Amino acid sequence: MKRGRKTLFALLLALVMTLGLAATAWATGVVPTDTLELTITKIVEQTGDVTPPAETFTFVLEDWVKEGEKHDPAYYGITLEKLEISTATGNEITKTFAVQIDPEKVNAENGWQGYGNNTPSAPIRWYSKSFLLKEVDDGKAGWQYSTKEYEVVFTYDLEGQDMELEVYKPGTDAREPAEFTNIYTENLATVEVPFTKTVKLGGNRAPGKTDFTLDIFKVGNGNKGEYKDVTYTAVVTTKGAGDYDGKLIISGPEEQVRQYISEGISVCEVDGGARGWTYSTAKWYIDFSSREDQDGKPLPTIHPYDVQGAPVDKMTFENIYTRNTSSHTTTDEKPISSPKTFDAGVALYGVSALLSLTGTALVIKRKNG
Repeated sequence: MKRGRKTLFALLLALVMTLGLAATAWATGVVPTDTLELTITKIVEQTGDVTPPAETFTFVLEDWVKEGEKHDPAYYGITLEKLEISTATGNEITKTFAVQIDPEKVNAENGWQGYGNNTPSAPIRWYSKSFLLKEVDDGKAGWQYSTKEYEVVFTYDLEGQDMELEVYKPGTDAREPAEFTNIYTENLATVEVPFTKTVKLGGNRAPGKTDFTLDIFKVGNGNKGEYKDVTYTAVVTTKGAGDYDGKLIISGPEEQVRQYISEGISVCEVDGGARGWTYSTAKWYIDFSSREDQDGKPLPTIHPYDVQGAPVDKMTFENIYTRNTSSHTTTDEKPISSPKTFDAGVALYGVSALLSLTGTALVIKRKNG
C-alpha cells in the first residue's frame, strides 16, 4: 500500500514539473528545437546537339527585407544544408534539405516578425520570417539559368508550439513547389587546318602504303577543364613519292572548341619510327584569334613555329624514304639464297657410267670363271 502511494506521488510530481516547464516556456516565448524540410526540384532541358553535362547547381535563401538590412539565415538562428543539386543522375532531380531552428533566436530582437497586440491581454501569438529562394547564376558555358524566385516563410505558432516552413509564389498566398528549369544549348563544331605531306625518295625503291599522323603538342589555353570533350584527328595515307593533302580536324562542343583554340595551338609530326623513313621536324603555330568566316567560325592563321614571318596557306611536312633494291634482294629486300637445283643430264651421265662399270666387272668375272 505504501509502495502504491509513493508511485502515485512520483507521477503527480512529474506531471506538476512538466506543466511548470511548459508554463515557463509559454511565458518566455522559448521555441522548442525543430527540424524542417525544404524541397527543391532542378529540371534540365536540352535545345542543342550536345547532351547536357552533369553539373552542380546552387541555391540561396536571400533575406526579404530592404537593402542594408539583409542578413544570412544564420543571423535568425536558421541553419541548413548547403543548397546544391547535382544532375549526374538525370535531368530532373528533387532533393530535400534539412533545416534546423535555434529556439533562442526566434524573437523580435533577432528580426523575427511577431503577430498579435503584444499586450498582457493579447500577447504575440506567432512569429514569422521570410526569405527569397533563388538560384545562383555562376556562368557555366552553354547554360541559361532559371530566374524564378520563391518565398520561403518560417512561422512559429506560440499557441500550438509548432514550427512550419512553407513555399509560396512571391507576394501571394498561393503555395508552389520550388522548381527551377535550366536550358542547355550547345552544338557540335569543327575547325580545320590544311596541310601537305610530301614524300621524296632517297633510294631506288618506292615505299608502300604508309600512314602519317600529326600531333598538337602544345595548347595555349592551359586550363584543360575548359575543353575536356574536344578531340582532333590528322592522318594522311601515302603510297609512293608525291604530295598528299590532308586536314587537321578539331571537333567537340562549340564553346569547348573555342576555348581549345583561344590562345593558339602548336603542331608537329609524330615520328612513327618506320624503317627507311626520315620524318619531318617541321613545327607550326596556328592562331585563330584574328580571322573568322561569314558565319563567325574561326579561321586559322599559320606561322612557322618560333619564327617571325608572314603567314602561310598551309602546314607542310616533308618525309624521305631511303631503301635500295639490288639483284640479290627480293621485293622485301631479303638476301636471295642460291636455290638447290637438280641437273638431270649430270645424273643420267652418272647412272650410265655406273651401269657401264658394273657391266664391265660382270664380263671380267665371267672370263675368269
